[in-house]
Amino acid sequence: MDDAVYNNLIISLSKELKYAGQIDCPDCEATLNNPLCGDRVTIQICVADKHIIDFRHQVRGCILCKASASLLASRACGMTLMDIIELRKSLTEVIKPKSEEVVFQACHEIFRPVRKHRSRHSCVLLPYDASIQALSSLVVHDENRLDVPVKNI
Repeated sequence: MDDAVYNNLIISLSKELKYAGQIDCPDCEATLNNPLCGDRVTIQICVADKHIIDFRHQVRGCILCKASASLLASRACGMTLMDIIELRKSLTEVIKPKSEEVVFQACHEIFRPVRKHRSRHSCVLLPYDASIQALSSLVVHDENRLDVPVKNI
């Protein structure tokens, strides 16, 4: 694995911009900003039967944020809010490990070089946080819709 923060895999993923764009009538959406670097992420999601059926993102930000949004978008359909929360935990274990024995999703391996750059952690996590915020708004409006109690978010 290349130890450069902007390795070829991250650059490639950031250029793909999988599922970039907008949804005409999303069920939920959230926009988050990272004041440290200027990243801005908008996530729009459609949900049916507690599962994501459409996911779109708009990113104005760095390569890491774009790559992270693209990776999340490529995996999101079929997931639930709890799945996204678990995926974020997995990503956090890669970039902010509490021990050397880290258990994480293989898809997050490309972000391992970000460990050494604490100021870049929020760039990678921002699309996940925006997705969780968007999906959480559905829970607040219809607590049974996603089967996740508000207090667990």
